[in-house]
Amino acid sequence: MNIRHRQLVELCKKVSPTHHSVWLRQDGADPDWPLWYSQWLMAHTDSVHVLGSDIIVSHLICFSAEADREYVAPDNPQQKWPEYYAEKLIGLYDD
Repeated sequence: MNIRHRQLVELCKKVSPTHHSVWLRQDGADPDWPLWYSQWLMAHTDSVHVLGSDIIVSHLICFSAEADREYVAPDNPQQKWPEYYAEKLIGLYDD
């Protein structure tokens, strides 16, 4: 696991409890979670430093929704979601 991957995993672990409190306040419903997570991640990281590339919120939102569809698929390897998302996001922006 490289440094960028570790940084993203740690960010995902950090954001999870915060979003969970939002989710609970909304009675367990947050259909716009990709927007919430994307805005939070953009506000809490230097995307160029972590990803090695510029990224915009709309791309991160689309990525999150697609990664979630893949993550919940029956043939997904048994990875914890922070590791899965970090790996997919790094792969998206690797040179």
